[in-house]
Amino acid sequence: MSLLIVGGLFLIIARMGRAGTLSRNGLIGIRTKATMQSDAAWYAAHQAMAPTLRACAWGYMAGAVIVLGLALAAPTAFVIPVGLAFLILPTIAMVVVAMTRGKSAANEAHLAWEQEQ
Repeated sequence: MSLLIVGGLFLIIARMGRAGTLSRNGLIGIRTKATMQSDAAWYAAHQAMAPTLRACAWGYMAGAVIVLGLALAAPTAFVIPVGLAFLILPTIAMVVVAMTRGKSAANEAHLAWEQEQ
C-alpha cells in the first residue's frame, strides 16, 4: 500500500509542476541554485520535469501492483526483493531523467531572468 502512496505523491507533484501550482519551497521539488533564486526558473524546471515524473508515477504504481501480485501468488523469499529491485531501479533512473530535464530548463530560465535584472 505504501508503494501506491509514493506513486500517488509523484503523480501529485507532477500535476502541480505542470499546472504551475507548486510554489518554491525547501522541501518538495527541484532545488538548485537557479530554482531557489528565481520563480521563473522554479516553474520552468517543474513544467519540464512533469511529463517524465508523471510517466514515472504511473510506472511505479503499476510495478507496485505487479510486485504485490507476485508476492501474493508466489510468496517465496526472492519475489519481494527481486520485484522491488525491478521497481525501484527504473524509478530512480526516471527521477534522475526528470530532474535533469528540470535542471536544464531552470538554468535556461534563470539565465533569461538574470539578463532582465
